[in-house]
Amino acid sequence: MRENVTMECGHSPAPGMDWNVTVSFVGNAKMYRVWSRSDEDQNRVLLKQAAGPLTWRRMVADIKELDEIGLGGDLLSDIQVSGLTGWQSSLLKMAWCKFEGPAERQLEFLLDLPDETIALLEEKLGDLTDPDVLAALDEVIEAKEELQISMAQVDQAINETTKAMRKGLDPWVRSMSDWFQAHEVIDSGPGVSMEVARRSTTAETLAIVTTMQSPLAVEVARVLLVNWSKAEPKPVQEGRVGGIRFRSTIPFLQWLVQRLEPGALASVTAHEDGDELNAMEALDAHIAAEIHRLRTSSGGGALGHGVRGGIVASWDRLRRQVFGPG
Repeated sequence: MRENVTMECGHSPAPGMDWNVTVSFVGNAKMYRVWSRSDEDQNRVLLKQAAGPLTWRRMVADIKELDEIGLGGDLLSDIQVSGLTGWQSSLLKMAWCKFEGPAERQLEFLLDLPDETIALLEEKLGDLTDPDVLAALDEVIEAKEELQISMAQVDQAINETTKAMRKGLDPWVRSMSDWFQAHEVIDSGPGVSMEVARRSTTAETLAIVTTMQSPLAVEVARVLLVNWSKAEPKPVQEGRVGGIRFRSTIPFLQWLVQRLEPGALASVTAHEDGDELNAMEALDAHIAAEIHRLRTSSGGGALGHGVRGGIVASWDRLRRQVFGPG
């Protein structure tokens, strides 16, 4: 299957000063190329060739990584995308306006959500590049950060609030804020001490610590991760994707990672402690195995396929939170 997605931006900053630039992604299931063309250079320029299928998330990552691709300022309304529609087109536009763009925070927020949740937002809120929608998303992001709400909780909140919301952006922002306040992390709640972490060596005891909601010290988190890497079986707990319940090993790891600064666990590679390094290797291998298992499973029809896709997206997001993009 061949994919061809083209983004074009034309703008007239002043009479007689028209300019135009095009970025094209051309690929199939095995490889893809990224091309550019502009008024300054009418010849098509190859920017990148890479193995692997072409996906909208890969396109966003390439736009962010390639220095040759980038627009400055608020040009969202000037960009035309062919080959993709709806929310995927909107996120490509946000990514392209990466220099003092109007939607940098909103893009990073949306990228941490499963595809089906982003689609639900567009269905309920409208065009994600609309200035009013961007402003509403910004308010929700502010509330999330103030109340220390994890992205897993944000996903749950969106799926719960949008299904029952009245029309309009203001009611949605209020309902999200109310949901966040009802699920706020209380810093004074019971925390995980080093003593508790060292005693948590089985699936059962590791699962119990997830009832403790306060932020973790990195040193405590490392002990928990080492214990998790040695525990068999791993703690299996209930999670949700799009309101559908599932049981998996991911809830414990999400709980652990969401209480740390991004990349905090990856810093263990700077240590000489073999246990910590082995735990990171075990985590990477576990994520890869879970993703493979989900992608090769079947059953449940379209609903089962969708739930498995949502869990895969959660594993991918967890990997980025721990190891960084790549």
